[in-house]
Amino acid sequence: MMKYLLLPALLVSSLFLNAQSASYFINEISYAASNPTEKGFEIVGEAGSQLDGWSAVQYDAAGWQQKVDDLSNQIIPSQQNGYGTIWYDIEQGGDTGGLALVDPTGAVVQFVAYGPLSGDELLNGALDGAAAGVIPEYIGAVTDANSAMQLIGIGNLYPTFFWVSTQTSSLGQINDNQFFVSNLLGLQSSTSGANNLSEDAIEAVAWPNPTTDYLQVRLPELQVDVPRILCLYDQNGRQLIRRQVSNAPQQIQLELGDLPAGIYYLTVFSKDNQWQHEVVVN
Repeated sequence: MMKYLLLPALLVSSLFLNAQSASYFINEISYAASNPTEKGFEIVGEAGSQLDGWSAVQYDAAGWQQKVDDLSNQIIPSQQNGYGTIWYDIEQGGDTGGLALVDPTGAVVQFVAYGPLSGDELLNGALDGAAAGVIPEYIGAVTDANSAMQLIGIGNLYPTFFWVSTQTSSLGQINDNQFFVSNLLGLQSSTSGANNLSEDAIEAVAWPNPTTDYLQVRLPELQVDVPRILCLYDQNGRQLIRRQVSNAPQQIQLELGDLPAGIYYLTVFSKDNQWQHEVVVN
């Protein structure tokens, strides 16, 4: 079952490279609510933008397509700092499944799987529909019928947030502990070093730099028990690598040998802080 948490970086990045450049992303999933009217999923995007041509595909645990939701003719409302959400009903027939977000070209920009790591088999890949052959990102499971899977954190792109099981379903509103801030990454500049948003700072270290084939990243322990997300971006803001890592101290090696020479940005996010470092690949 742990294969969902240990997907090879290239498999994950091939999917999330699209998600990074997408206008919208899945922000919440409520699949186990006792009240059928509270079962659904939420899409977030820039206020005033339209979802014309976009769709969401629901999958069962076996990987078969169950329903396709046309998201067209919807305009994102303004709810917080130029961003907003829209809620859609979901037809969930069990405690495991998946949801794929598909852009107007038919490309899957986000594909998530959810459910407990015990009992029924988790969704490990779509067998038909738009996401056929795509491996989903496992986002966790709800704790009870009143819970929902939600994104929390600070930023304006999917990689800046992380999934948690929460007791409060937002039903078309910005999630609790979620804050939209424009230009958090600052990719227009060649910043390096730390940019701390709390006293519990991430003082990560990365070497060698410049590099040609790999990068070592050392992460210190966080005092709070929250996950961290490690990402690598190119100068256009495209996400090339995304990994969720624990709060424990650790050293990670990133293979960069297939990347063209240039400047890249290594970023580590947690709920309350971020760290960003410029990496040169020769």
